[in-house]
Amino acid sequence: MVNCFRIFLITIGMFLLCSSNPSPYEESILNYDIVLGNSTIGYLKCIQRNYTASGMMVYIIDSKVDVQVIKKINVHYTLYSKYSGSKLYYSKLINVVNSDTQRFNQVTLGADRFYRFQEKDNLRITKDTMIDYSVACLYHKEPKTGQRLFTENFLQSCAISGINHTYSITFPDGNTNTYTYVNGICEEAKIQQKWYTLYFKRKH
Repeated sequence: MVNCFRIFLITIGMFLLCSSNPSPYEESILNYDIVLGNSTIGYLKCIQRNYTASGMMVYIIDSKVDVQVIKKINVHYTLYSKYSGSKLYYSKLINVVNSDTQRFNQVTLGADRFYRFQEKDNLRITKDTMIDYSVACLYHKEPKTGQRLFTENFLQSCAISGINHTYSITFPDGNTNTYTYVNGICEEAKIQQKWYTLYFKRKH
């Protein structure tokens, strides 16, 4: 009887311990359909994790597209970015096309306050203005007036122009994307490429 009572107390204690140990972050997830013409060809998932105790913010983007042109093309894009004190201090981007890694970029903010931009085997070190807004947080946070966007894909900053919660961004490759926001969240993105146009439409 005593042993049974002890087991009961241990079980209750473990339950209370687990119940009083919540997740260390607050998480917000946005899901989008990737649409080409009248067809949904993939998904975009955007995650924001707010570590309130440390002031760290983590953004994760996971995207996959399957499309048949002349042959089947599979594109898997992942982006992981960490912000601390509203400044980007680490980012990793991987873009894989048909199992071949097309792009592998990393950004690191060192203790010397220099950014290190790594693109495969090429390393660039610069003490540019601190990065406070990038593609990683583009879907969760509407741009502010005069703010510039850092693209982890091209490792460059781009100007943002907008009116009435719709913003246009021209990237270094010459393509212009348009983002529309509702209550500070990206509701739809128009991705303009040379030969086609994609739409990212938020799922509710």
